[in-house]
Amino acid sequence: LGYTQIGKIYLDGTKIKGNASAKRTKDKAGFEKWLSEITGEIASILKEAENIDNQEDDRCKIDPGQEVLQKRLSDRTHLKSKIEEALEIMKEENREKINLTDTDANHMKSGGSKDIRPGYNCQAAVTESGIIVAGEAVTEANDRNQLKPVIEQTELNTQEKVKEVAADCGYGSYANYEYLEQREIDGYVPDSNFQQYKSGEYEKEENRYHYSNFKYDSASDNYVCPVLQKMREKLVSDHGKRKYFMRQYIIEPIFGHLKFNVGYRNFLLRGLEKVRAEFNLMCIGWNLKKMLKLGIKPATV
Repeated sequence: LGYTQIGKIYLDGTKIKGNASAKRTKDKAGFEKWLSEITGEIASILKEAENIDNQEDDRCKIDPGQEVLQKRLSDRTHLKSKIEEALEIMKEENREKINLTDTDANHMKSGGSKDIRPGYNCQAAVTESGIIVAGEAVTEANDRNQLKPVIEQTELNTQEKVKEVAADCGYGSYANYEYLEQREIDGYVPDSNFQQYKSGEYEKEENRYHYSNFKYDSASDNYVCPVLQKMREKLVSDHGKRKYFMRQYIIEPIFGHLKFNVGYRNFLLRGLEKVRAEFNLMCIGWNLKKMLKLGIKPATV
């Protein structure tokens, strides 16, 4: 529609709380203890129901307490089934913890909060004009493994090649740098120790052999001291500074708007598939707002 051009994109992610209580997240031992307690409650309810049945036979009339017991039994039986299902998922997926309300939600920090709650890591790729061209919600808290799939989703959605990408240090890894180099994508992605490198901290004699100054060579299965640190040198150049500096002004305001202006601080739906649909609606809403602001553009052929 002529609203944006693909080629240069900016990546970022934000954590959004899931529709689930942190108290219902437990490990295997926690669920097994809970299951034992629920099984005991069910046995107690059945015993009480049996006593009421015997009393009803003697009096030849229905006790109103029977309906209350039936409701309690139904609730406890359903909860027991949910706990058993959660334990089965933990076994199949080799997970240490799981949330009973939303089994897909993963424990992660949300924004600047120190609280760790069930939630999702929401990723977005944005063009220079501020249009979201790819959005995805994932259960992995770390951004490091999201660079490649978000770039590929961008290219799938737009049918155009990504030529340049800027992202924060959460995406920095040797695997991602190799991927960008192989795809001939001009990347501006600092590593987690870039600030220390920029300040000259690792140039001090006592830090010259810090692991961050070494690069892993998969062919020899060794870490070697690099002669040129392409990514770092590019980022400290005037050209690289300008490129990376633009990222915070283009993509970060989007998540700020969604969370603080619109109020999307937690999902309403549960389960990864539904959460992805909900996040896509958020992205569509932002794009419509941005397109209205940009004005109507003639369609390009």
